[in-house]
Amino acid sequence: MVKINISVFVALLFVLCFCESNAQTNVSSWGNTYIQSNSAVSIHSDLTFNNDNSGVNPGVIMTNRSSQNPGVVVFGEDASWNGASDYQYIDGFVKTLSNEPFLFPVGDLGFFKPISTTEGANTMVAYNMVNPLKLANVNKVNRDPSSLENDIHVTTKEYWDVRGSSQTSLTLYWDFNSDINALTDNINNLQIVGWNGNSWVIISSSVDENVMSIESSSKSFTGVTSSLTSGSITTSKKITPDDYEVITFGVITDKKQDLTDSEFISEFEDLEVIEFTLFPNPSSNIGDLNIDYDLSEVHSDATLVIFNSVGAKVFSYDLSNQKDIMKIPFDKSTSGLYHVGIITENGSQVFKPAIITAQ
Repeated sequence: MVKINISVFVALLFVLCFCESNAQTNVSSWGNTYIQSNSAVSIHSDLTFNNDNSGVNPGVIMTNRSSQNPGVVVFGEDASWNGASDYQYIDGFVKTLSNEPFLFPVGDLGFFKPISTTEGANTMVAYNMVNPLKLANVNKVNRDPSSLENDIHVTTKEYWDVRGSSQTSLTLYWDFNSDINALTDNINNLQIVGWNGNSWVIISSSVDENVMSIESSSKSFTGVTSSLTSGSITTSKKITPDDYEVITFGVITDKKQDLTDSEFISEFEDLEVIEFTLFPNPSSNIGDLNIDYDLSEVHSDATLVIFNSVGAKVFSYDLSNQKDIMKIPFDKSTSGLYHVGIITENGSQVFKPAIITAQ
């Protein structure tokens, strides 16, 4: 068995860029791995997730989340995985080349949230524990609360970025961190919803009687009944993932969505596009965080800023390079939730959460 682990290079940055691999043997990952944009690792047999609690990001394989050219872990037609959990998963994009049912071992911010397809070779998925209503493309349309759909209430907890041109059925998994209780007290009201670029739409679906198993890449179901705290839901018919920019949970309701919490809403001006990934995240100190950013589509000066959990700015740093991977030069953080963002002179801004676990 081959053990994949990371080495530290490029001025001690925690970065490892893999090229395509043709290895046919089973592999085991202890995490501590980062795949840069436009790069990939190919798995052709069985990948076993492990966590020996060593390194900066044990158990987790991270990929760049660029919207155009992300880093990707690619599972071949006969590839599989086992052992993923909240402590060991892929934080970023996963792609399958198989046309058979496949469970994507994706997660974010210490939470494993897999999604499965029944077919659909070349489908690619990433999970984001981010409020989908604060995404720039969603919020720009919904700036005026009167423009919101009257009959769809969308979760503010998470979403999946699912890409692919082949039709497939989808099964989404939730646990108590998904806070389904905030959407409904009747599990039968739960629906899968998608953002089609202009509005939220219901994707016909039904709650699975038993919870989808999340122990391996093979799709199966447990003997545990789906509930508000743990369950899964499956589309009623095949969909084309590329028809939706965001896929998540929602319910039909007569209440308008509450968008009063807008402190860190992403905004773009003059068609500027800000791309960045934070890793490892969670981290024990902001000074251990690396930021992989690309400002190729930004037309004004850009600044890295950090706000603490009460909304106070604690750090700012002018970004002189258009594209870079750098360690954040700030090490005075305490434990808690921070918002790390890039803002531009034109007024564009993107923020992402960072969890700091300092003792």
